[in-house]
Amino acid sequence: MKMCSMKVTKNEMKLREAMAQPSLVSGGIEEGPQYPYGLELQLNKDSLDKLGINVSDYQVGDSFTIEARVEVRSVSTSRGNYGNSQDMSLQITDMALED
Repeated sequence: MKMCSMKVTKNEMKLREAMAQPSLVSGGIEEGPQYPYGLELQLNKDSLDKLGINVSDYQVGDSFTIEARVEVRSVSTSRGNYGNSQDMSLQITDMALED
C-alpha cells in the first residue's frame, strides 16, 4: 500500500487563511495546524490494552505504522459558493500497530 502525506501544503494553508474571518487569523500561514482536522486518533486505556501498547515504551515524536480496516459511515457531496465539497466518514473497526 502506497503511503500518501496528509500534511497541509503551503498553498492549502494560504487558501484557508484567505477564507478565514480576519479575527480568526493569528500570525502567518506557518502557525496553522500541519494536518487537517479529524486525522488524529485518540486511544484510551482499553484500546491500548487490546493493541498490547504500553505508553511508557513511547515518546512524543516517535512514529510507527498503523494498519486499519474501516467501515464507511457516511458519504457527502455538496456544491457551494467556494466550489464543490466531498466528505466521507470512516469508522475504524479493526487495527494493528507495528514498530
